Amino acid sequence: MNTPATKIEVRQWRFEPGTLAMTLAEYIGTPQARHLMPRMRTKDNRMCVRRFDAWLGRAAKLDDVTEANLAALLESLCAKVKRSTARQIVFRLGTIARAMHGISSRRQGATPRVRKPKRERISGPRMGNKPPARLTPEQIKGLARPDALLSDAFWQVFYPRALALRAEKTAKAYRITIDQLGEYLGRPAMLGDLDDETVIGWMGSLRDKLAPQTINARRDKLLALWRFLARKRFVEEFPDVPKLDEPAPQPMAWTMEQLAGLLDACLAYEGQPFAGVQAAGWWHSFHLVAYDTGERLGALLQLRWDWLDGADLLVPAHARKGRQKPMLYRLDVGTLAALDAIRLPERELIFPMDRDKAIFYKRYERILKAAGLPCGRRDKTHRIRRTFASHLEAVSPGAATAALAHSSRKVTEAYLDERITQRQRPSDLLPRPWANKEATA
Repeated sequence: MNTPATKIEVRQWRFEPGTLAMTLAEYIGTPQARHLMPRMRTKDNRMCVRRFDAWLGRAAKLDDVTEANLAALLESLCAKVKRSTARQIVFRLGTIARAMHGISSRRQGATPRVRKPKRERISGPRMGNKPPARLTPEQIKGLARPDALLSDAFWQVFYPRALALRAEKTAKAYRITIDQLGEYLGRPAMLGDLDDETVIGWMGSLRDKLAPQTINARRDKLLALWRFLARKRFVEEFPDVPKLDEPAPQPMAWTMEQLAGLLDACLAYEGQPFAGVQAAGWWHSFHLVAYDTGERLGALLQLRWDWLDGADLLVPAHARKGRQKPMLYRLDVGTLAALDAIRLPERELIFPMDRDKAIFYKRYERILKAAGLPCGRRDKTHRIRRTFASHLEAVSPGAATAALAHSSRKVTEAYLDERITQRQRPSDLLPRPWANKEATA
């Protein structure tokens, strides 16, 4: 049967040619838009289009989505929202335009691609991912001058002595910090920029972009490098930069009812296998091991079958955060049975990951929603660690610190959910004289 002349078929879907005359706001609600952009929520698309309409002063159409307009919109949005948010809005508008252009290209040939705006770069080279060639001792001593690049001092002086045995992500955090300082200065950071006023101003510039906890983490990295260079006489002064005030979040863990619902949702999950392992069994056993051990996601994804000896699971130090202390755990009988169910196909890792972390968290959000649980930033896998700590503390006060391998009790307090630990509240201890009067009346 021939396709009617008034229809255009794309990806086995029929669209009306009149789509090209629609405004963006009208288009994103059509079945065609949902078909071509299945991973983009219509609600988010509407928000982006409203921003574009407000900037234009009228309803935007396909012809308005040009590289010049998107670049101007990006600069306008950066004055109102975070730059990352502005870039995401512009990127979504480009995606919507490409979806609409995908129809017209069937009749009019190739169409120009709306490119995602590039992130602004600081002048000069940015830090690489690997250390550069080692300098001679005389050249390294020559770095002790104000105009020496901070990145050179990091690679040649700090990294070989302080970070050579650390995880790669630790070095990456230092690189991001030095690059961000350079972005604030408008040029590559130098040793002469290590003064209190400059660092405080840099931290203040990040307050509209990052959370206070993240800014303080960046500050800690920069000050650690600064102190090291001061001890080695590469700079004269030591830092005296205060931290930003951090609002303490209320630790929340899963109750037993919520955890049971989460495990049921794992068993009912129908997704793509993980490296040949059934998805439902992978997720179910993953949560059981996480609850029995309280380990972090990074360590759980490194677990190997040869670390499991009967019911004992040994996690070596190099697989854990800090890489200093190994941990020996005893797994429950039900956890061992769940692991036996996913032992095939034969492999080294217990929980193999053949996909990106972003996809992992998308799948995890689906499971949380299926269980009727919140799926915010603090409701992912680390909430299982808080659940482990809170329920352990409830039955054995004080035991959570050693079980989590924390350096102090203060660190553990940020993991304990008071609803589960059943800590007495002031309202439980205060006397209530009026209650006695009501009883005698």
